[in-house]
Amino acid sequence: MMEGEAIANYDSQPFGNSYSHQLARSKFCAVMPGDGFSARFEDAVLHGCIPVIIQDHVHVSFESILDIDSFSIRIPQSAVNEYLPYILLGISDEQVERMQRRLGSIQHRFVYGRGPMFRESRAQIRLQIKDWLKRDHAHLAPRKDYAPYGHPYGPVVQFPYKYDAFHTVMQWLRWRREKLEFEEKLPMLHGHHDNQ
Repeated sequence: MMEGEAIANYDSQPFGNSYSHQLARSKFCAVMPGDGFSARFEDAVLHGCIPVIIQDHVHVSFESILDIDSFSIRIPQSAVNEYLPYILLGISDEQVERMQRRLGSIQHRFVYGRGPMFRESRAQIRLQIKDWLKRDHAHLAPRKDYAPYGHPYGPVVQFPYKYDAFHTVMQWLRWRREKLEFEEKLPMLHGHHDNQ
């Protein structure tokens, strides 16, 4: 391993920080095979960490409708050995930056930005911030004049994207239905393919 670089195995090394914190601090996150499909790919995407997919013959979430290769790396399981750090270090800074920009542009496709789950999680986050401010950081409490509405540092009051995870799932389901219709494994919906 090269000096200044580290590979951490979260399952076996004690960290003072949370799993989420470690993902957010990482440049690359492994998406390893395991007992079926896991959420590690989504975890990496949501934390801005470039997913390193090490799952042969497995499609990750939404691979049929999103350009997964533009923001992730796929490495065959047979290539995972002591040279993995050198493979990752061989990726240019420009390519990493390009992948991170692309990752930032699609993250919202993995977040539920509407509905009861979003409202509940937003409320929980607000409570946690209030408690944190009261407990240890009262001097950081926002003032009324802190930022005008719409300012980049102002509070986010609604999900800033038109398409969220719900829309992505609906898009994937439509793609899947059309694929199965084309393969004649499902009957065509009336008028569904009239314009072809």
